[in-house]
Order: sequence, then C-alpha cells, then structure tokens
Amino acid sequence: MYGIYFYLPHSMRKSTCAVFSLLVFLFFGQIAFRPLANPDEGRYAEIAREILQSGDWLTPRLNGLLYFEKPPFVYWCTALGERLFGTNVFGARFFNALFALLTCFCVYRFCTHFFNRTFGNIAAGILGTSLLWCEMSQLITLDVTLSFFITASILSFAWGFLTPHAGDARKHFFLAYIFVAFAVLTKGFIGLIAPALVGLPWLILTGHWRKLGQSYLIRGCLLIVLINFPWHYLMAVKYPEFCHFYFWHEHFERYLLPDHNRMKPFYFLPLSFLFGMFPWALFFPRALCASAESWHSKWVREIVLLGTFWSLGLVGFFSFSHSQLIPYILPAIPGGVLILACAFTKPGFIQKCRLECALWASILLLLACSIPYISAKRALIPIPVGFLVELMVVMILITVVALLFLIKRYVARAFVLLLTLTCLLYSAFPCFFSYFQRDQSGQMSRFILKQGDDDA
Repeated sequence: MYGIYFYLPHSMRKSTCAVFSLLVFLFFGQIAFRPLANPDEGRYAEIAREILQSGDWLTPRLNGLLYFEKPPFVYWCTALGERLFGTNVFGARFFNALFALLTCFCVYRFCTHFFNRTFGNIAAGILGTSLLWCEMSQLITLDVTLSFFITASILSFAWGFLTPHAGDARKHFFLAYIFVAFAVLTKGFIGLIAPALVGLPWLILTGHWRKLGQSYLIRGCLLIVLINFPWHYLMAVKYPEFCHFYFWHEHFERYLLPDHNRMKPFYFLPLSFLFGMFPWALFFPRALCASAESWHSKWVREIVLLGTFWSLGLVGFFSFSHSQLIPYILPAIPGGVLILACAFTKPGFIQKCRLECALWASILLLLACSIPYISAKRALIPIPVGFLVELMVVMILITVVALLFLIKRYVARAFVLLLTLTCLLYSAFPCFFSYFQRDQSGQMSRFILKQGDDDA
C-alpha cells in the first residue's frame, strides 16, 4: 500500500519532487524574513516563549496572565520550534508551515492510492497553491494545524471504509481516531464535530454506513478520551474556573452568541471560501460538469461526494456561527481540492478552460493596475516605488502574453504562465506584508507611554 518512493518510475519521482519542492519554497521560503503579524502571531509566539521561560507546559500564559481560550497543542509546537531553532520568527512559524505541507502530503497520498500519482500530484499542487492555504501556511494560527488533523482524520476514515482489506482498514480507523484526538487538543470540539459532519452524510449516501460496526467506534472514542483527558483534567483540578470558561464560554457561547462582534452576513464565509481557493475556484463550474460526466465511475462518484459534503458541510456549519473569521473555512479547502483534482486529471480538461483562464488573467491584470491605489490607501508605511513598478511591469507583461496565448487558443501555455505568475505573487507578498500591518501594537505602546508620562 505504502509504495516506497525510490521504486517509482523516474518521471513520476521527478514530477512529485517538483510539486513538493514548489510547496516547500512557498511555505518556508519567506517565514524567516518578516516580523510577526498583529495580533495572532504575536500572541501565540509570546505564549510559546513564556512556556519555555517558565518551564510550565501545562498552563498557557500571555504576558503572565492565564490564557484559557484554546487547547495547548499549537502552543507546544510553537514552543518546540523556538527551542529547536531559537526564539525567532522562523522557529515560531516552523511547525505551522510543516503542518500545511503535511496536509498536502496527506491529500497526495490518499489520491495516489485510490487513483494514480498524477492525481495525487495535481491534488497536492491545487491545495498548496490555493490563495488562503498558501498565505496561512506562513502565519502562526491554530487553523492550519487544525486543518491538518481534520484532513488526516477524514481521509483516514474514508480510506478505512473504501479499502477491502480488514487489516488495512483497522490501521486507518485507529489513525483517524488519533488525528481526531489531536484536532480536539488543537482547537476543541470542532476537531470532533468536523469529521462527523463530513463523514456521516457521506456514509449514508454511499451505503458505507453498513460497515460502521467494523470501524472500532467504541475503542476509537476511548482513544480520543485517553489522549485528551490528562491535560483537561489537570487544568480543571488546578483552576476551578477553567471548565466554565473553556467549555461553555469558548465553545458554546462563541458559536451561539454574538458576544465577540464577529457576526457576518450569511454569504460571508461561502464567498471567503471561493476567494480562499483562488485561482482554482474559477474552475469549479466546469469541474462539476466534468465530474458529472464521470459519474458512472464508483471511485470518482465517492470522492466527489466526499469533497462536496466536506466543503459544504464545514462552510455551512461556520456560516451559522455568531463568530465568523475567514481562516475558519481553511479546513473546508481540501474538500474542494478533491472535486477539482477529479476534473483536472481528465485528458483535455485544461484545453477546455479558455474562459476560466481569461478570467484568471483579467483578475491578475486588474490587480496589477490597482497596486498603486491599494498601496496608497492601505499601506501604513510607503512601499518603495521601484518595487511597485517592477511588480506591475512583470504582472502586466505576463498577463498580456497569457491573453495573447488564449486568443490563439494555446490554453495550456497560458495556464502555465498564469500559474507561474500566481506562485510568484504568493512568494512576493510576504516581502511587503509588513507594510500592511495593523497598527494595534504601536497604538497600544504609544498609549501606555503617554499614560506613564502623564502619571509622572
């Protein structure tokens, strides 16, 4: 089942190396060269630093104050990164980027096993070059790590139900329960809810629910409890107020009540999902039509259904929440990737996507022309003019050439050019990310200094 990499044909090894080399560059290439973003990165890096300083790996603290909002797994990983690589931005971001890469590998491994290596390469490439996934891989948040564990658990469950071999199924079922347990230890109950929300309708519609008795459900639930119990129990014993704040306030009230002032219109997260999957969201309509044409194939049908329930289920769940942020839909993106990969592996699919590529090129051209306006209106610090001019010229030249290719119906060439430009933009964006930083920390520092001067 787990084919050894070096026994693969040379051409397959080469394409897989190319895909993951690109992803390593996109995820790790810039994480050491820009300051921490406000407010989340600074918060999580500081919690990790205080863990190392105090030696207390049980209780998260921020500026010496108890911080009960989230479970500790991401704090532990960030602290481990700072211990391995030093108290710097690379060490703080290392495990976040690693989990983003591992999620791509999980998708690649699943698709390679049930289809072929080309399918796996395409799926991993689509996931890694989706706008939100690529950018969030370089920011310290809980959502990337949570997305890894949710993705790994869903794919492991699906693998267990799809494989005909009992031993193979058993191994993947228990892997799935372990991933669910660590998802809970990353961000709470959503780590348990998300796989159930995706898996149950898929099992019912595909008929795999008949195998639920073979999924070791009771032992799996006990394993989840066993992994999560120690930290939660020790925190509850040490801090009597922990249970009410952590379980009720941070889970139920955050979802059901508008106390956090994050309520958005019903269309906010669906549009964020499409935006986060740029440029691949442009291909969704044609991909769904291509999947419908291959509906007779059992594997395509079950994978497309899995991807559909995955994306719609998670986006829908968070859309009903009274607390909505764009990164919340990150775990839904791998589901959309499965649908797209089914289409992109069909011979001649890209050649049919002339309209989608034209729209892609037009968006990039519009973005190039908008760069001066965006930098003038949004940047807190003036961006160097030379950099802006060079970026604009490169973007306009490439998009114009791509549009000329499309006019001559060289769709594949235009596609490669546009994908190259998009990846260049992903790698360039962190270079001037700090110019757009929110000024909260600076404002707070000036306020505190002013208060100190007034008191003196």
